[in-house]
Amino acid sequence: MNMDIYDEYYELVTLLGKPALFSETRIDRTAVPKGAFVYDLRHGDDGKPTTIEPCVGANHAGTVIMTEPFDFGVGSDLYLNINNSLNFLGEDRTIGEFMEENTQTDNQSITMGGM
Repeated sequence: MNMDIYDEYYELVTLLGKPALFSETRIDRTAVPKGAFVYDLRHGDDGKPTTIEPCVGANHAGTVIMTEPFDFGVGSDLYLNINNSLNFLGEDRTIGEFMEENTQTDNQSITMGGM
């Protein structure tokens, strides 16, 4: 069965202080809109998510969609410990709703004091 990711509702979460959508299933990275970043979560022996990674093969705990990229640094260890920072907010969003709420368009600008 091929699901349309744009019709699905995902759980709204924060991860490392940033808004994200969470899915227990894997999401096709080629299907997400421009400006979306997709990462996988790996679970530890206790079943709880412990790291965020570009792609997880084994011990997949879920997938998150974000509007900001993570800097994993340089080297072979391309992951970040999430240290219990995955917080479920009790709300659901479609990808379209999430992207609209969390991205700034070219027509929007932020003005900071001064002349």
